[in-house]
Amino acid sequence: MLRVKKERRRKLVTHWLRREPTSELKQRVGFLETEARRREVEPDYKIVARLLLLLLLTPFKVIYHLLMALLNLLFARASHKRGLVSQNIAMVARDLHAPLGTCFQWFIQARFAIFLLVANTMAFLLSLFLDPGLLDKLMLHSLYFKALDFKWIAISSFSSMFLHANIYHLAANLAGIYIFSRVVERELGHFRAALIYFGAGVFSAVFSNTIYALFASKDIVSLGASGAIMGLVAAAILLRPLTLVLGLIPVAVLGLLQIYTDISGIIRPSPADNVGRLAHLGGYLAISFMLFLFTAGEKQRMKKGLMINIGIVVLYLLLVYLGGLRYISFSLY
Repeated sequence: MLRVKKERRRKLVTHWLRREPTSELKQRVGFLETEARRREVEPDYKIVARLLLLLLLTPFKVIYHLLMALLNLLFARASHKRGLVSQNIAMVARDLHAPLGTCFQWFIQARFAIFLLVANTMAFLLSLFLDPGLLDKLMLHSLYFKALDFKWIAISSFSSMFLHANIYHLAANLAGIYIFSRVVERELGHFRAALIYFGAGVFSAVFSNTIYALFASKDIVSLGASGAIMGLVAAAILLRPLTLVLGLIPVAVLGLLQIYTDISGIIRPSPADNVGRLAHLGGYLAISFMLFLFTAGEKQRMKKGLMINIGIVVLYLLLVYLGGLRYISFSLY
């Protein structure tokens, strides 16, 4: 009987696989993989809503359990008193810990973002103690490109992504990494988010410094992770433009404001502006050279995301010219 059941099950599975086209199988597998990734990194609005609910209810829960502890201390039987009071105190500790636990869970879900936060912070601290000559070499110089020094082009294109001018530069980059990496990791997973980040970082370094080497008369020194971050920005606003950052602002709004500020800085450069706008532009463009990382379904979503972004830009221009809205300037970097 058992062999008959196994044989019948095998025939049914074989029959189903023959009927199911390969493309549909791939779509099903891709859908399941995407859903698994999304369960790993929750949307911000869900965590924010859960945190607000916990903050609202925690005081009442703590008061209730403290009252129960007091009542048990006064009126419970001597044999049960200690256990009941200990249980109530444990419940108070659990209630107080719940909001902190939710914050910690939100923080650690995006594993690649956490790796970057730690790596960039440690690199910044290490740079404070490095020999100034070595530190200067690890920064990205346009002279490396003029001299075609491929050794230092390769080293500094990577090392400069982990170097920062000061604590404010570091803090701004860490905020950008966490905001946009969460969105990309939720959609693509940790590994592909890493490929986009480092790919965009190297491409933006080569793109900007090739232009500097060709047209700038002096050596231009670059450092920071913002070119790599802009690759995450481009991926995030194309894949999930309406995802709410911290449950409040669509990610497309933040990304488009940053793109607008960078393009404005390139068109109308200011002597006081020391931000690498060309590196940012290279980070945005890098995503078009990494389309092989995306599945057919993801590319379709990116097309829809592009149309949503265009719609937001058109709406903004209509508000500017018809509604009297003033131009907005924004930049994390």
